[in-house]
Amino acid sequence: MTQHPGWFLTVAGLVIAGIGVVWLFGPSIPWLGRLPGDIAVEQENFKVCFPVVTCIVTSVLLTGIMWLKLEILIRWDGKRGGDVRVMGSIDDGGWRAFLPLCSDLLMTPSGEVEGGGA
Repeated sequence: MTQHPGWFLTVAGLVIAGIGVVWLFGPSIPWLGRLPGDIAVEQENFKVCFPVVTCIVTSVLLTGIMWLKLEILIRWDGKRGGDVRVMGSIDDGGWRAFLPLCSDLLMTPSGEVEGGGA
């Protein structure tokens, strides 16, 4: 089953927007590229920077963020005035994938909430 090309364009657009935000606000972050261990060589008409530690720290932070899988599902039973079920889970991708952090609730048309357990 192939996915619709709209999803690819949406993800590509979000990536480009993220790069734009970093490009826009990156110079205002004082520690970016100036951590201990970053190499900078400056001479009269020559400047070279190797932000080794900044790249490692950024990689660790982004890996930690991307490792988590957050999933929220909203289901409606399809009848007018029917129940709505909201289910959410967080999966860290490790051994806890067999037992993710989950919670769900059921809201009736009268506004009462039932459930709330895993």
